[in-house]
Amino acid sequence: MFLPSKPIVDVMDAGIRDNFGQETTLRYIYTFRDWINENTSGVIFVQIRDTRKNDVHPVKDHKDLSDLLFEPLFSMQTHWSAMQDFHQTT
Repeated sequence: MFLPSKPIVDVMDAGIRDNFGQETTLRYIYTFRDWINENTSGVIFVQIRDTRKNDVHPVKDHKDLSDLLFEPLFSMQTHWSAMQDFHQTT
């Protein structure tokens, strides 16, 4: 995707980096931790997801020609949420 500007700016969805917003939220809380401690009784962190946590799709028993051709291209996209779950849980 490109912004209609001069020079043209290439942009991407922020979900590619932190799809659930956890890393961004934790960095924000960490940055303002002193203010939060002095002015609030704490923070409640609520995560609303559109997918189940650690929902890994099973590997197909049988693969046809289209699977063999296209699966490598979409492998990263297919497993992206699972990789983010792993990274943000450890």
